[in-house]
Amino acid sequence: MSLDGGVLGDLTSGSLMVDRHRVGKKIDWTRLAHPAASRWRARFAAETLNDTGRRGVGRRTTDNAVQIRRVSDGALLRTITAADIGSGVQLGFVDLVWEDTGHMLFPVYDATGGTLVRCGIHAECTTASTHHPGGFGSFSIPGIRSY
Repeated sequence: MSLDGGVLGDLTSGSLMVDRHRVGKKIDWTRLAHPAASRWRARFAAETLNDTGRRGVGRRTTDNAVQIRRVSDGALLRTITAADIGSGVQLGFVDLVWEDTGHMLFPVYDATGGTLVRCGIHAECTTASTHHPGGFGSFSIPGIRSY
């Protein structure tokens, strides 16, 4: 579940991400049963959880990198930077989505347009769409979401 105002949660596990520490750009993961006690804290803003609620994908709050973290303890599973994708690209953070339990999709942009990229937790990143000159219009990924 994602809400405006810096809150992301998984009600089945009672986990909640709260942006309580704007100084230092740190985010707290806590439990609904004990909201004052942090489970872990990191410079990470989760955008979405995978379908099991065990992994979160989001951005590192100190720069433009995508991170995948284990929700239970905040362990960093993978960091993806623009340099990992290719030269001259920027990562898109608006539409970070999970394709399945172990792979995520997100847009990357260069001077001529955008491409959808698929990255696994333990796998190389590959292109998942054709290049869209001028950026993305509207398209859909079956079973995922429309863009």
